[in-house]
Amino acid sequence: MRKKHLRITPYFAVLGIISMILGGIVVQSAQATPLPETGKMIGAPAQAPAAYTPSEDVVFNEPHGSKAEEREILTQVVRSIDAVPSGGQARGATYLFDRIEVSNAFIRADRDRKVVVKLVIDRIARNRAPVRKLIAAFKNGGKSGRSVVKIYAKAKYSMHPKFVLLSQSGDAKEVVQWGSANWTYKNSAVNYNDWVTQYGCNYKFLVREFDRLISAKKAFPAGRSNSAPCGQVTNTPVYGANPWTTTFNSIDCKEGTIVEAAVMKWTSTAAAKAARKAQARGCKVRLLTNRSSEWISSGVVKELKKKTDRGKIELYKAKPGHGLHDKWMVVRGKKQVSVYTGSLHPGWGSQRGVQMMMRLQNTEFARALAVRYHDRFEYRVDKKRAQRR
Repeated sequence: MRKKHLRITPYFAVLGIISMILGGIVVQSAQATPLPETGKMIGAPAQAPAAYTPSEDVVFNEPHGSKAEEREILTQVVRSIDAVPSGGQARGATYLFDRIEVSNAFIRADRDRKVVVKLVIDRIARNRAPVRKLIAAFKNGGKSGRSVVKIYAKAKYSMHPKFVLLSQSGDAKEVVQWGSANWTYKNSAVNYNDWVTQYGCNYKFLVREFDRLISAKKAFPAGRSNSAPCGQVTNTPVYGANPWTTTFNSIDCKEGTIVEAAVMKWTSTAAAKAARKAQARGCKVRLLTNRSSEWISSGVVKELKKKTDRGKIELYKAKPGHGLHDKWMVVRGKKQVSVYTGSLHPGWGSQRGVQMMMRLQNTEFARALAVRYHDRFEYRVDKKRAQRR
């Protein structure tokens, strides 16, 4: 059963852990409208529809559901971009990109409303038709005169976050949207993903860091961090312990704390040991992973299945044909409620290049999201949808 979307107050704490830059990302609406399957331009008025404003919430797509359910995240991306008013700014980044409706939305914003569009896209997607179309449209700055697409082509590194930063969308200003979904068919119709929207918090800092990345000529910009009343963002290369390891190690497991996570790829045995130790300290740890050893190593599975004095971790594998692209964890305790989400997997290889992991903790917004993620976890580990390892 699909959950009703929430409308939540905008102030909450955020801790971003990013290899080299930050993420941001997408949107939630009262109803999702399926997008056309055609590659033709999607018609839209020159002025953004004033009736639409993205709400602060999380949205999940539903692979193998209706077209509207499959494409809900993509629909929210397009509607949010279409709601940027004339003269506004839209920044975004993604790893994979094959959806023409998303590129069309960015092109419409520049062409019809003179919105300045700045995009960073990983080299792996540079030959895709939507990306080529954007490059052609913004070759000379587009209609705004300042729109640009940068193909991130650093050797041995990747541009992995998926985010959008919008100066305004509908009535909401300084919209930051982030999640696990690339702008692709597979990430809507095949794989499960999450997408979060927030207003204001650290927006200006994230814009500055994005502009540092897009203007970099030869090397990664040095990492920086930022504190704000609503939370903290840290922008730094991750060459030490994987953030998933340090996160599991930092959880207060007193008073019946429950930890639930859904993870696409897991190769870090250190993170697996940290999860098992959290179980041993008294946390109830519940994990959902992909089935194949391509995505979760045998060493990780062996570590996660070890017994502790407090019992074993509840370890589930996805139902065949239902791929996970998630990278999120929820901690629910009497004193600590945290939501971690972004593009970072618990594995060493994922720490190279540009990555993102955000933390929302102990606020009204974080508590509301924690309920939504918990409900999603329960839905996903239903016996008809997942199997115990």
